[in-house]
Amino acid sequence: MKKIVLIISLIALVSVVNAQTKAANEKNKSQSFGLLIGEFAKGLKPSSFSPAWSAAKKSWNEEMKSASNLADAKTILSTLVNNINPSAFSLAFSQTKNQWQDGVNTAKSIAELASSVKMLTNGILPTSYIKEFNVQKSDFLNHLGSLR
Repeated sequence: MKKIVLIISLIALVSVVNAQTKAANEKNKSQSFGLLIGEFAKGLKPSSFSPAWSAAKKSWNEEMKSASNLADAKTILSTLVNNINPSAFSLAFSQTKNQWQDGVNTAKSIAELASSVKMLTNGILPTSYIKEFNVQKSDFLNHLGSLR
């Protein structure tokens, strides 16, 4: 009987530790995602944003820095995209933006959101980025790929 109680206790302990580890990993990935989205936003020219961005930017920056879960990451990505001028998007991305947004809304992991950001990054016209971001774009995409 003592062995059964001990085994059940160990299984419960392992489950709790696994859940805590998973939550910590999600938080770390969400924070990394938030910082990468911040770099992405810095890589866009000011003219790539809608006039409403100047009012939304401060609170968005705070949300971006404090992102700690998937829901936070979805919110900061959606807010950013909704404040990008339509003229900054390629024609192909503009035509599929609604489906892209649906993918963001239904993403079940940071890795799925990172894939969405890769599509977004490639869906922005090169002329909408500052020169430095265009030069480092492949590094940015590689960092997104590391969020698995």
